Amino acid sequence: MNASIIFTIGLLAVTPAAAQDLLKAPETAPVDGTLGVDEGSARTVGISGVITALDAGAGTLTLRHGPVPSLKWPALTQTFAIEPALLHGFSAGDQVAVQLRADGEGAQVVSIERSD
Repeated sequence: MNASIIFTIGLLAVTPAAAQDLLKAPETAPVDGTLGVDEGSARTVGISGVITALDAGAGTLTLRHGPVPSLKWPALTQTFAIEPALLHGFSAGDQVAVQLRADGEGAQVVSIERSD
């Protein structure tokens, strides 16, 4: 049986609900960190993770973190804006707890501490 016939038969076996799930785009974080954050609904959220990169010159912190249910974020590696002075004494590989201010414009780290 050729591959196009098998594919067509497979599509016919998919229920309408399952088809809707197949059509959804995979959940990834936009560069600005806005996934799951409604415009106009600013909030502060605490998350933990591991620093994978930081750039004091650019004012950015890249963090690998677990799921954040309150923002509807899956586990991701994301780059956040941060005041450069807050990065002093931190390096890639550090386990940290951060507070994020998240809104429809994105998410910014407002505090950071080690969480060894």
